[in-house]
Amino acid sequence: MQIDLEVHIEATGDRDEPAVWWAETEQVPGFSASAPHLAELLERTEAALSDILGDEVTLKPNLTPVESADSPGSAGAPNGGASDEGKQPARNAVRVFPPALV
Repeated sequence: MQIDLEVHIEATGDRDEPAVWWAETEQVPGFSASAPHLAELLERTEAALSDILGDEVTLKPNLTPVESADSPGSAGAPNGGASDEGKQPARNAVRVFPPALV
């Protein structure tokens, strides 16, 4: 199964951890994943989606630029960008919310 994946990178404002990669897909509502490196993000995302869907997946990543630290889900937002809407996960996380909660 091919999964269209929106991939984002954002600066954290922290010299020790300069950026976070995160991904989401409309094909699995409520899914998001993050990692400090793109390769790690794609590896974790593929494994998680394969497990969730019970099928092998092929990722079709699409890099989505983030315009500013003030954009929704951004690392510059309150609470480090985490939101109740699940727009950006914590570092090194995979989260899935039922569609009713998103």
